[in-house]
Amino acid sequence: KTVDLVNDQKMKASTNVRHIVIPCSASARSELIPDIIRCYSSGGRTIIFNETKDSASQLAGSLPGARALHGDIQQAQREVTLSGFRSGKFMTLVATNVAARGLDINDVQLIIQCEPPRDVEAYIHRSGRTGRAGNTGVAVMLYDPKRSNISKIARESG
Repeated sequence: KTVDLVNDQKMKASTNVRHIVIPCSASARSELIPDIIRCYSSGGRTIIFNETKDSASQLAGSLPGARALHGDIQQAQREVTLSGFRSGKFMTLVATNVAARGLDINDVQLIIQCEPPRDVEAYIHRSGRTGRAGNTGVAVMLYDPKRSNISKIARESG
């Protein structure tokens, strides 16, 4: 599906992106994410979205070669981090919504959302970091079945 902001004003997920939803408790995420990266990144770039700055920093610290990107990081360091990610110095970026919009990063193969975002628009923007410029990609959304109701996002994102 494509983003169509002219006709019915509803945003839809890209058809160039394979969307996968995986039930996973919060406590099991850090163990599951490396397997998801191995399975779906094809050796390419991965962006992992977290809701909080602390969780982004903690997860980045637990993944070999990953770097965090969020609002508590100084702008100069954010630029160094983005430059390293773009150049392939490291392949996994763990971020908050600071990376959901406005970043032009080529060849992102995989997006992982550690929990469903608060609204459909955030899901579309996050998953839209892959599958760009005619390329394909994968967007994985983790959710805790005891805490999350993902039906609205699935229904409204197409």
